[in-house]
Amino acid sequence: ITIPNGSLTIASATTTLTLEGNVNSGGDDGVPSVAYSGLMYSSSTIIDANRATASTALTSLYDANGNALNLESGDTLTVGATKGAGTITTRTFTVGTTGTTLGDFREFIQHTFGIVADSNTSYNEGVALSGVSSGQTAGRLIVTSNIGDANAITEITISGTDAGGSSTLNTTAFQSIFGPDVGNNGFTQSQAADGESAFSQMTVYDSTGLSHTVDLIFSRASASTYSFFAIANDNFSAGSRGTSVRSTAGTLSFSSSGAFT
Repeated sequence: ITIPNGSLTIASATTTLTLEGNVNSGGDDGVPSVAYSGLMYSSSTIIDANRATASTALTSLYDANGNALNLESGDTLTVGATKGAGTITTRTFTVGTTGTTLGDFREFIQHTFGIVADSNTSYNEGVALSGVSSGQTAGRLIVTSNIGDANAITEITISGTDAGGSSTLNTTAFQSIFGPDVGNNGFTQSQAADGESAFSQMTVYDSTGLSHTVDLIFSRASASTYSFFAIANDNFSAGSRGTSVRSTAGTLSFSSSGAFT
């Protein structure tokens, strides 16, 4: 291959983005309604000797009736859902490789769903494991989406696949906690999402020139502020597309006259 001198361009990573648009779509007065809450679901109770905690080994889990799930190293847990109007790419957690505890799996679910801490809210969005002081029945996974209808997590599916080890996965016990591979059957809704949102996408590039898609969601947090959420569907390193999700949140503030501050 002959490349004329001076015509070769070295790829460089995206460092600055310029976004133009209108987040004031929808709403009776042309302004989106304020979002106060995200959608909340809770699983059935998970136990070990007592109620399961973040440090409980995945290989030591039982359903509420005391039936062992029989998870063991090498078994896989596949997680999927719908977020707003779009389907989240399913991702697979391998017991013993991706993580070993219920806390590891909780964190994996939160990253898969792209739920991030938002300084504009007063509740704990994310995936949590309920304790005695949480106001929820102890030993349950609590999924709380970020504010706004575009962030609402629905159609949750968590399925288990046996790796063929010494113990066979107890499908009945597993599904009594997480439900069959049909949206939300294992989770009970306790709070609805509210508030309209604006959605957009952009393409960024890493240092090798590989493209990556970033979803942007804007939800109105108050009369003068918007929360924005940026979610990359692959937690990438340069030159590759990963298997996780990278997400972050921030705030846009406006004056009473609508000027960006």
